[in-house]
Amino acid sequence: MFSLSADGENYNGRFDTVAAAANIAQLLDYRHFWIGELTPPPAPESLWNAEDWLEHVSVQDEYALEQAADWNGSTEEQRTELEVQVRKVMGEWLDRHGLRPAFFNVYNAKAYQFVGGVLTEIPENV
Repeated sequence: MFSLSADGENYNGRFDTVAAAANIAQLLDYRHFWIGELTPPPAPESLWNAEDWLEHVSVQDEYALEQAADWNGSTEEQRTELEVQVRKVMGEWLDRHGLRPAFFNVYNAKAYQFVGGVLTEIPENV
């Protein structure tokens, strides 16, 4: 999936092909334009990390005491188990409440122009 920009910063539209995006650029009479690949962000729950969470807990006032220094003796296997369980619950919660991201990120944008009616990529160093 692709998106179109007149300035290389603000992208609009979702197109199945570069050609479809370029056709719109031509209809809008863009002299120079950019077309970038749309990529969805990673699933939010995939970004949850047990080690990050345990670290967050450990810096709370109640856990920063000398007596609590060794409270987290979890193994890698236990942290992996926690991640699997929490990510599943988070994914279900996101789905239940319709909170999945609806946006896309733009990558690999390239500048184009039409030369004699032919779509031509503009080299980056121009």
